[in-house]
Amino acid sequence: MSDVPTSAPLGVLDALMANIALVDASGAIRLVNAAWRRFADGNGMVSARGGVGDNYLRVCDTATGDECAEARRTAAGIRGVLSGESPSFVQEYPCHSPTELRWFRMIVTPLDGASSPGAVIMHVDVTERETQYQGLEAQFLQSQKMEAVGRLAGGVAHDFNNALQVIHAYGELLEDHLGPDAVGREHARQILEAARRAASLTHQLLALSRKQLLRPVLFDLSTATSEIEDMLRMTLGGEIRLTINRFAAVGTIEADRGQIQQILINLAINARDAMPAGGELVISTSTHDLAQADLPAGESLQPGPYAVLRVRDTGLGMDAATQARIFEPFFTTKAPGKGTGLGLSTVYGIVKQSKGFIGVHSAPGHGTEVQICLPVVAGAAEELPAQVLLDRPLRGGSETIFLVEDEHSLRSVVRQTLQDNGYQVLEAADGQSAMRVAAEFAAPIDLLLTDIILPNLSGRSVANRLRASRPAMRVIYMSGYADDFIADHGILDPHIVLLEKPFSIAHLLVNVRDALDSSDGDGNHKGLRPPS
Repeated sequence: MSDVPTSAPLGVLDALMANIALVDASGAIRLVNAAWRRFADGNGMVSARGGVGDNYLRVCDTATGDECAEARRTAAGIRGVLSGESPSFVQEYPCHSPTELRWFRMIVTPLDGASSPGAVIMHVDVTERETQYQGLEAQFLQSQKMEAVGRLAGGVAHDFNNALQVIHAYGELLEDHLGPDAVGREHARQILEAARRAASLTHQLLALSRKQLLRPVLFDLSTATSEIEDMLRMTLGGEIRLTINRFAAVGTIEADRGQIQQILINLAINARDAMPAGGELVISTSTHDLAQADLPAGESLQPGPYAVLRVRDTGLGMDAATQARIFEPFFTTKAPGKGTGLGLSTVYGIVKQSKGFIGVHSAPGHGTEVQICLPVVAGAAEELPAQVLLDRPLRGGSETIFLVEDEHSLRSVVRQTLQDNGYQVLEAADGQSAMRVAAEFAAPIDLLLTDIILPNLSGRSVANRLRASRPAMRVIYMSGYADDFIADHGILDPHIVLLEKPFSIAHLLVNVRDALDSSDGDGNHKGLRPPS
């Protein structure tokens, strides 16, 4: 094959990073560049094995072991190009070197300008692209997993929280009717505690799937951290030293203050469990201007100033395999009965829902650092609202309340509670029935208390239709899953008053009384949020 060049282009080919070889019609290698030689010597792969004079096709045909099937495809592709049956041949393959896994793209094309058939074989290292692709694929699979959990949580949360609401309400009534020394009073307390734990699990499921209802306010991250310092110290216990480094002018973020503080508590609990013999937990806040290159790939995040929360412990640390799964729902390294596997999943969901991102750095024996970045926004931090005291005297009234709830047992206990406190109660089990009851009731309706998800007609539709003819009527919504009412990123419309199920009798009565006493033009008030 005298027309196949053997030396003239070698200087040019040696300057290329791609592995290049020229073969004649029989598959014999006539020329290789420096990159080919280095790769063949270092890896011994069939796809790049051989030097000048060796027959590349014969090497492929005689391959054994894991390389066999790949080598056969390579040989068939090259023969197709040499015979003119194929204009080119392309395939990608992994290269298992002694130290790492790399990916290469093989391109075989006819050798133009030669009187005898020949081909150019080129190998291009595409490891970086493949790694990025696998990373994006992993992110996509994680996103799908979280979405599936979200659908599951949404599907069960409404009915589950309805059942918990009934248990909670009757548990409270039972506790109130029993004397302080009654044997059954402790039983009632245990019922209420179990209901609260179950409600907490539901809220965590909604949070990790980014379906948690958020009430965002403007606040300073350092201030919010300081507010729960005492709680963090109690959570960690005396064996762990807590250091909080707060930097001035961290910047205002817009998020749910309670949820961000819940993140800190969850991380503190994880750190405590990772330091069974004691240690140190360092929490710091700062601000950094992040460029687009600093942000995680594949996410709709904007460059700019970010408030950064770092939580670093001196605990056991984690290996790479564990780190890859820490945000998975129900994944835990703790002993059976010691954890739900929802702590870090919940943190992940809250951060994502708050338009931020999270990173974890850890190694066995070297502790763990969690870094959370939340975008800084314009505007001054809002003052912490005064807490509504639930131990204040609960006032009833004589107003007319229209209760719309499809769950019979829940409707029954809420009706009983309202009537016991002096209110006149109308009731309906679905949206269409509500419209008929209202049409037949000529007197004023002072307050509509309705579930959001109803058969036939939603609670919001009922409220809108009734308000068209009764504009002074106040409205309070109830729901265990407010997906129909949450706007972008789970933010509640500020004009909506929502009681999240399960709520206590005290929260019900306080919100009802405050709504009826409200002088707000639209008949609403901000509402008291049940404790998390």
